[in-house]
Amino acid sequence: QLEVLVDLTPPALSFLSPEEGAAVAGSIEVRGSAWSADDFGEYRLLVGVGAAPSEWTLLQRSTLPVAGGRLGDWLALVDGPHVLALEAEDTRGNEGRITRAVVVDTTPPEPPVLLSVDHEPPPADRLVPVWQASPSEDVEGYLVYRNGRIANAGSVVLGDLTALLVPGPSHDDDALPDGEHCYTIVAVDEAGNASVPSGEICRSLENRAPRALIVQPESGTRFCPPPPVPAGT
Repeated sequence: QLEVLVDLTPPALSFLSPEEGAAVAGSIEVRGSAWSADDFGEYRLLVGVGAAPSEWTLLQRSTLPVAGGRLGDWLALVDGPHVLALEAEDTRGNEGRITRAVVVDTTPPEPPVLLSVDHEPPPADRLVPVWQASPSEDVEGYLVYRNGRIANAGSVVLGDLTALLVPGPSHDDDALPDGEHCYTIVAVDEAGNASVPSGEICRSLENRAPRALIVQPESGTRFCPPPPVPAGT
């Protein structure tokens, strides 16, 4: 009895990111899948310039299958349409290929214009920066900076700031301490390019009475002659 294995199925290929038609810039992690169960050969990630490239540049080649992970990295620096291509073959000679069109945009948007920082209680510890939108058409959102840090971030932020974008044209900034608060606004486009900051406007809050505490001498201390009395606030 003769058994023959017929396999005409190429490796499974897919792109997860960037999305089809996405605007991108800078260092791009290309994610997706190039995989087959037991006969994977290799995959190749390539990029070409233009909407219909005739030449391709190899970005990554690997004999390790990838299932929903990092396929390779691409430094997108030249504006205009580009095409990513993902090719793979198995050990039986089956080959597959898919493509994904993207647009490289390295031009930052025009900055917004900060108009005012309003104090509209309640609550008394709220300030509201108000701005005029950037005239650029590809703005994804705005970053609100207070005293040099992103106002709606709980701590120092590194990497992707997309989750901190606000739609505008205003932002309620709550639970602020007393003191001076200086605001600037930055526009961010779909490719992640950031504009130069808007002009700065500062506003002060004074909601809490000052507090004084005598720290030395201790209560009930007897002395002669009278010493100086340090105090803290």
